[in-house]
Amino acid sequence: MLALDQAAVRAPQGHWLLQEVTLELKPQALYAVVGPNGAGKSTLLGVLAGLRRLTRGRSELDGVALQRWSASALARRRAVMLQDTAVALELTVRELVELGRYPHRQQPSAHEEALIDCALAEADLTALGQRSVGSLSGGERARAHWARAWAQIGCPGAGLDDEPAGRWLLLDEPTAALDWAHQHRLLQRLRAAAEQSAIGVVVVLHDLNLALRYAHQAVLVHQGRVLACGTPAQVLSPTRVQQVWGVAVQHVAARDGAVQLIT
Repeated sequence: MLALDQAAVRAPQGHWLLQEVTLELKPQALYAVVGPNGAGKSTLLGVLAGLRRLTRGRSELDGVALQRWSASALARRRAVMLQDTAVALELTVRELVELGRYPHRQQPSAHEEALIDCALAEADLTALGQRSVGSLSGGERARAHWARAWAQIGCPGAGLDDEPAGRWLLLDEPTAALDWAHQHRLLQRLRAAAEQSAIGVVVVLHDLNLALRYAHQAVLVHQGRVLACGTPAQVLSPTRVQQVWGVAVQHVAARDGAVQLIT
């Protein structure tokens, strides 16, 4: 379980980025973190990943404070994809994905090469494996970083690794640069992995309809606080969407029964 208890983060300038956030996130679910620009979504993800230090409160993985986990042990349990996908080194796509396996170098899988191949295939990048990351489009580069994170947690569901249950994948706006087809492909894969492989997935999303369609739970962040947490249809009610985003919407049922928002 990933848990926050009264977590708060103050910026160096003195204002609060997060205030009094208490959450319990369990594996085998896809959580969509939603909210307007500047609400604190990326800060929340950074805290859950152990990348942002708390000003006060607690952040825990399996009941152990995140700051007590060693960097290597934490990297074997959770993978992170941030918004910034720039790469300082001149790497091929395959080399970038291989970096995801670096935390496992002391106890490598018997299927290391297959794990890289699997991650590239999942991200629809097999044909681009030898391309320089710097030569990719923004969407291709985002998929390469997702493949790196996917390899890091052992390509869930592929039957290639024996990583423990309770692994976590934390992604900050992974769909922002993707085309329509790859957005749906990615979120379909993440939801299936959460359900079938008992991993936990936390995804920051701006597209509320993607959150409604694919997330098991939604976490609405507004002005540095968690305003609501629950099923996406409950959290993203028309009343709350108008309250937070100032846009009048209504729920409609899609053909597959999913709830969607229209203006």
